[in-house]
Amino acid sequence: NVENFSKTRTSQIYEAVEKLKATKIEFPENATDNDKAWAIFDYICEEVVYLEAEENATDSASAEEKKKSINYLYEAVINGATNCDGFANMFSFLCNVNGLRCFEKNSYEIDTEEEGHTWNTVLIDGEWYNVDCTPALEKDRDEKSDTGSKLMRFGFSDDMQLQTADYKGMYPECEKGIIPVAYSFETCDDEDATEKIAKALKESEDGYIIVSFKEYDKDELSDLIWNVVYWLYSDIYYVTHEGEVNNMCYIKMD
Repeated sequence: NVENFSKTRTSQIYEAVEKLKATKIEFPENATDNDKAWAIFDYICEEVVYLEAEENATDSASAEEKKKSINYLYEAVINGATNCDGFANMFSFLCNVNGLRCFEKNSYEIDTEEEGHTWNTVLIDGEWYNVDCTPALEKDRDEKSDTGSKLMRFGFSDDMQLQTADYKGMYPECEKGIIPVAYSFETCDDEDATEKIAKALKESEDGYIIVSFKEYDKDELSDLIWNVVYWLYSDIYYVTHEGEVNNMCYIKMD
């Protein structure tokens, strides 16, 4: 909207851009596309926290004024607190200035057809992948994102899309996922699930695995993991897409 291009908003954008241009992301030597994308993603996860749009304006402002008061890139870069749009703005900017082609995607809520969510798609070694810098779990809004939840927000396919809003048919399509899924099962009752998960945990050098299920009940899954590792696991984090494709859990050993 033309009305959004006020002097204040424009100056905020320039301020954010200048700060981002001066930002030095620590890439490993001879960094691959994947190394760069992860480093940028990890940097944003550490530097920016999630902020509901309504929290960003004065109490006396109207709902419309609150909506217009958000300059997403500025809020992310300068204030370090924004909603999904700011996270996506910041990731796409840092990717593109560091040689990675990156776009923003958005969706709408199927039931209400209102604005849904914004995330990114980035070209890594010739393949498109989804990346969602916005904390995806409610746990993350109260605490720093941990490795498990971050893993499930980086490099996932469209079929593993974490959001329940409609996003189908958006370009670029992300057909592959980087997420290291150890094993996939139909349900928690699959034959040899206990043995396979236990074996994967035992052989994991990182102390965690990610398992996907087409269908599962949380109580049944907790019982399954208890049978695998008894009291040795520290937590299970769930990422679901209502009734579709993969439901994943991240299992971390103490």
